Amino acid sequence: MSLLDEIAGHPPIRPLLLALLLGTAGLSPAPGQSPAPVTLVAVPWERLSNTDVGREGAQVLAIQPDKWRHAEMSGYILHFRRETEARKVARELEANLQFVARLLGKSLLPPARKPHAFVFEDQEDWHGFLNVSGAPDWSGSLAIGEDLYLNVRNDPGTNRFRYGTLAHEATHAAVARLYPDRRWPTWLNEGFAEYVAAAGVADRKNQSVRRHQGTLTSATLTFAELEAIRKYPENPVEVVRLYESSERLVRFLFSEFPPERFPQFVDAMLDGLGLEASLWRCYGDRFKDWDSLLRRYEQPTR
Repeated sequence: MSLLDEIAGHPPIRPLLLALLLGTAGLSPAPGQSPAPVTLVAVPWERLSNTDVGREGAQVLAIQPDKWRHAEMSGYILHFRRETEARKVARELEANLQFVARLLGKSLLPPARKPHAFVFEDQEDWHGFLNVSGAPDWSGSLAIGEDLYLNVRNDPGTNRFRYGTLAHEATHAAVARLYPDRRWPTWLNEGFAEYVAAAGVADRKNQSVRRHQGTLTSATLTFAELEAIRKYPENPVEVVRLYESSERLVRFLFSEFPPERFPQFVDAMLDGLGLEASLWRCYGDRFKDWDSLLRRYEQPTR
């Protein structure tokens, strides 16, 4: 779940945080050099390659069921109402999947179960889903395993398409696909998704990633505090600290070191080596000692 979506249901702090979150939580501009236009061909339900949508998917399709349309993509089965919206989503999902696989050094093999992506038409539809799914009423777009539930026009006060929100959630789904049965630590999962939300746009526009990254003024958690997080904080201000501190560390790893080392770092973390030990194993050759690495990391960041 993206950072702005995480705190969207907390009006008392929204005015304070919106300016902070605009550059980091899904309000990225549309890519200037988009992939080729996507043509969607509607497919009857009975001809879909996978109709196992799970409990949540069945709840979605039960909301005004006669209005849902379906299409097959190479990476997802898409369920939608408006074709213009669905084409944008299809284009971004395919680009995100390729980009995430490249960052993680993974091959995209045909999935045993092609995942589903549901595109909600409006806030009324979205809240109808929340009412029957049991998800918190403040939830924005969601990734549940490899499946996506995309409320792509939930930008507060406007009807703007949320490219960054889509990229964040699609990154979670891509990670679930590329690392089956391996659960990333909470901080790494969110930090990487926040990083990709900006880096994917920069990649398609052939621009610097920094141009699309916002200031991380709440990135104050230590390595030990990040590693200790097992569940999302209830306090929305602490959620901000988690997301920004996580993104800051992932930014550091991609900006300071060869990107091909990041998958090695992920593997070390998933093998249970621990955050500091994984950092030193994968990046320590650039520093004379641990304190030198810390000093470099603690230099002022944007």
